[in-house]
Amino acid sequence: TMGAAGGTIAVVDFREAAYRELTASEAAALIRSVDPLILDVRTPAEYERGRIPGSVLIPLQQLQARWQEIAQHSQRPALICCATGNRSTVAAKILIDRGFRRVYNLRPGIAGWEREKLPVER
Repeated sequence: TMGAAGGTIAVVDFREAAYRELTASEAAALIRSVDPLILDVRTPAEYERGRIPGSVLIPLQQLQARWQEIAQHSQRPALICCATGNRSTVAAKILIDRGFRRVYNLRPGIAGWEREKLPVER
């Protein structure tokens, strides 16, 4: 577990994959501490308007077809983000199904990230 930070961890037993929803500040701490793969699953237009620095764009509707582009990162923690946390929840399930072991969902999305005045790249 992640200690006293709170939140819930749902474990898929037979795969030992952990999934966790993070607040924006928790996600920023994750980025500082473990250098995760940051996967943005919004549209290209949304991505252009502002994104987490260092993130990789694969729109959710293309993720099933393009997940091999990030397959080499399956042993790294993966932080998934979208606008408000809904598409990223779907994307998290896809990555866990593809063998990613540590998957984190930015629950408030980029909207929450920006509200916390965290860095955005344009």
